[in-house]
Amino acid sequence: MADRISLRTLSELAREPFVELLGPVFEHSPWIAEQAFDERPFASRAELHSTMCRILAQASLERRVAIIAAHPDLAVGRDMTEESVSEQQSAGLDRLDVELKRRLVGANEEYRSRFGFSCIVCVRRAGTLDAILAAIERRTDSTRDEQIDENIGEICAIAGLRLADLVAAGWVTTHVLDTARGEPGAGMEVTIAAIEDGAARTLKTLVTNADGRTDEPLLSEDEFAPGRYEVRFRVGPYFERRGVPTSSPPYLDEVPIRVHLAEDAHYHVPLIVSPWGYTTYRGS
Repeated sequence: MADRISLRTLSELAREPFVELLGPVFEHSPWIAEQAFDERPFASRAELHSTMCRILAQASLERRVAIIAAHPDLAVGRDMTEESVSEQQSAGLDRLDVELKRRLVGANEEYRSRFGFSCIVCVRRAGTLDAILAAIERRTDSTRDEQIDENIGEICAIAGLRLADLVAAGWVTTHVLDTARGEPGAGMEVTIAAIEDGAARTLKTLVTNADGRTDEPLLSEDEFAPGRYEVRFRVGPYFERRGVPTSSPPYLDEVPIRVHLAEDAHYHVPLIVSPWGYTTYRGS
């Protein structure tokens, strides 16, 4: 997705190209992008997504039902946008065997006859085809108001994935190298906190894996927002567990690194450490 637009560039677009780019995020409903344009700039992609979902949630019942009705039935293939075609293909809905397609079409028709609109499922997060079919069958035994709300939730989930395909966001990673032992710093606890009004608010605590990295980013694209952060490494307990000779109490206990993440980009905050000193830098 190297051609995704940055959040900063997106916020600088004029209304027409902004709506042209983000209009398809909500099926046949560019009015959501048009209203979101007036609320620029956005601090993060998550804030943009939240704003667009709020606009939808605050719309009239008529408009909410209209956007639900704008979505195609699963596996039927009529009146589908390019985005819906791609999403259904990714879930294998264009390659169903005869029996599974019969069941899926039948479940869709029963749902539509009960509620007057399609059952919307975010197929990219739903899992297996059986899970999609089970969701439709479960949701048919519900009320219309409940299904309006559930469909709006699925529409927002779809929109979040479509935004991720279009708009780049920042993320934060780390890597610990243990120079005392000459190997990756596996099993070290790492915490990332947001610095707000001079105080640190903990966001996440992870433990480094065998490669000295964390299995997930310190901040993912969906979690990232520009601002000041502190990455804190629990160095003392790490060396103590490994029996590395040090002072008592340890000279280095916790290593806090404060950084200012100013834009949507990949920030890598590594630590090269021994019991007596450490180095960090802006990595990649």
